[in-house]
Formats: sequence, C-alpha cells, structure tokens
Amino acid sequence: MKHLDQELDALATQFSKELATSEQQLLALGAAHLTTSELLRLQGRYSERVDSYSRWQTRFLNLAMWSPGLLVIGAGLFWAGLLKLALLFLSAFPVTLVMAGWGIYNLYKNYGTLNHHEELLAAIGEELEKRKYPTSKKSR
Repeated sequence: MKHLDQELDALATQFSKELATSEQQLLALGAAHLTTSELLRLQGRYSERVDSYSRWQTRFLNLAMWSPGLLVIGAGLFWAGLLKLALLFLSAFPVTLVMAGWGIYNLYKNYGTLNHHEELLAAIGEELEKRKYPTSKKSR
C-alpha cells in the first residue's frame, strides 16, 4: 500500500511540475489565468516559433520542389556525355528528397502543427487586447 501511495505522490509532483510552466497552464487553463507579463513572454516565444517554423518549412518545401531539377540536369549531362557528373546529379535527387522529408517530419515532431501555434498566439493576443481595453463602458 505504501508503494502505491509513493507512486501516486510521485505522479502528483510530476503533474504539478508540468503544470507549473506557463505554457502548460496556457494549454490547460487558457490565457485568462496567466499574468500579463507571462502572456507577453509567451507571445514573444510563440511568435518566434511561428516565424522559425515558417522559415524552415519553406526551406524544406523548396528543397523538395527543386529536387526534380536535379533529374533534368542529370539527364542533360548524360545526353551531353558527361557520365560521372550526370551520375552525381542523378544520385543527389533521392538524397535531397529524403532530406526534405526528414526535415518536414522533424518540424512536425518538434514543433507540432503550425495551426496550433497560431491559435495559441491568437488566444494570447485576444487576452492581451481584453486587458488593454477594459470592457466597462462609460455612460454619457
């Protein structure tokens, strides 16, 4: 019985540590329960994440999009009689395609989806706007 209590205590402390971070609180409770300074900090962090995600996603998609050009260049070099150079370009095609796929997979694995981060950023922005402009209206 003591072993079970110890495990439950360990789980409770683990969950409390996880919820102690501002990001976890934002996900679990929403933006209204965080202080303005935490919201501003999270807004900066999520803005950086969205920018970084977009930049790397564009790079990897461009790599995947331009990789068939290596096939065309390789075929042109083959017809020109430059076999070693043609083989280099033809073998680079699958390597660049695999690199682009790996990069996009890692983006998703490490960052999650871009929509999720944009939604959190919008929720933070809405909460900051609510705090900036009070809802009480003066009567004339």
